[in-house]
Amino acid sequence: FAWPIPQRLSAMFIGTSFILRTFLGFHLFHEKYWHRLRWIVWGNFTFLGVLFLATYWHLDEMNWKSNIGIAHIWVIAYTIEALVLVLIEPHGPESKQSVPPEASEGPVSVWMQRALGVVFVLGITGGGFLFINPQFASTRWPWELQPFNARVMAAWPAACGVWAAT
Repeated sequence: FAWPIPQRLSAMFIGTSFILRTFLGFHLFHEKYWHRLRWIVWGNFTFLGVLFLATYWHLDEMNWKSNIGIAHIWVIAYTIEALVLVLIEPHGPESKQSVPPEASEGPVSVWMQRALGVVFVLGITGGGFLFINPQFASTRWPWELQPFNARVMAAWPAACGVWAAT
């Protein structure tokens, strides 16, 4: 991998997160109606921003000697993706248009709003613990965390929280 991940469960968490993110990205690039994607923008910014910060914070821990190609691909990919997302997001009139009435599925129920509010609070809180204080998070986590792994793992709950809010 791009850096050593000695804990098997951390590797599984990170791998599963990236499989889910790839599935989401596949649908992102195949969706032709922008109004169906507006909810995802800020969550993607959050996900990529956390990865960008975690990567540069722990740059010296990458596998520069044993897996130099993958380490470079990781750094370049999560630098480019974080910066390019800002450029490819529609900024024109279609980004401000309301959803056409025939495409609207009605208002979000009060119970769904409350559930999404809980996901928002838990996602931001969990992501914050993992990113800001991984040593403390490790005392509450089911397995031991290394700071780099915890900060990369923080991208997922933080993004889910922001997606729920939007």
